[in-house]
Amino acid sequence: MQTPSAAPFAEIITSLAVMQQDQHQALLELRQDQERRFQAVLQAQQEDRKRFRSWIDREVRLGAMDQQAVPTHIPLHKMGPEDDPEAFLDLFERSAEVCGWPKDQWPMRLVPLLSGESQVAAQQLPVQNLLVFEDLKRAIIQRVGRSPEQHRQRFRSLELAESGRPFVMAQQLRDSCRKWLLANGSDVEMIIDRVVLEQFITRLPRRTAEWVQCHRPTLLESAIYLAEDHMVACPGVDEPLPSASLSPSLSSPSLSRPVPLPRSRPPGPPCVPPWGRGGTGKTTFPMSPGVDPAPVSPLSSRQPLNPLTSPRVS
Repeated sequence: MQTPSAAPFAEIITSLAVMQQDQHQALLELRQDQERRFQAVLQAQQEDRKRFRSWIDREVRLGAMDQQAVPTHIPLHKMGPEDDPEAFLDLFERSAEVCGWPKDQWPMRLVPLLSGESQVAAQQLPVQNLLVFEDLKRAIIQRVGRSPEQHRQRFRSLELAESGRPFVMAQQLRDSCRKWLLANGSDVEMIIDRVVLEQFITRLPRRTAEWVQCHRPTLLESAIYLAEDHMVACPGVDEPLPSASLSPSLSSPSLSRPVPLPRSRPPGPPCVPPWGRGGTGKTTFPMSPGVDPAPVSPLSSRQPLNPLTSPRVS
């Protein structure tokens, strides 16, 4: 028997060796590609670290410069009798923000600076409200500051003579308008209601407007209810006069007063007093006996009832 030839086996082994070598070469190339990518990632991370460290160093330098430029404490003087409490509080808030004070420390820094009625307002607050800056500020403004209604009146009545300069007057007008319309964080709708409320009260009858203003309504609906209740409770108060109407035909006959007729005089020519005709210019009337006429001044409309007797010449 003949043995099978070894050539096919050798070819198979050779092909397997070639395939293994190709596979090994592919793995080497893949590994080299991964190494290149890994090195690129490492290089990018190092660049990011350097850039991040440079940013941190720059922020640290800027922070140090800001701390050197801005003082940690701004000297604030005690409130005087001529200081405006609202302006003093605004200045204190800005100074506290510039100095970077924590807001929970603001009340303790503000209380030693108060004086007069502002100090009394702070003294009357409970401890839990005294430690809240917003409550302390509200109590001071309610006691010694201006209300939104007072700011509205100041906005309407401010003149140049009070300010002295147009720039100062413009700033005061802006401040009064802002504190009137933006009181308690008002939005656009509340601003519109405030303006409409002012014009609504102005156009009411006088006594009704006074009644509404006594209650100091802050909402337009409240003012409407107050005006309607007053007009129902007091009908006919402050009704416009008929002469104030635009057309005489629109006034009702019941409201128009009767026009008095002119006085009639007796027929005949008017009586002329006998001035300049040799008379005395005085009219005599019969006098009852025993009646002493009262003395009358020459300028009085009353005339004596009997002529004065002239003294006899001896």
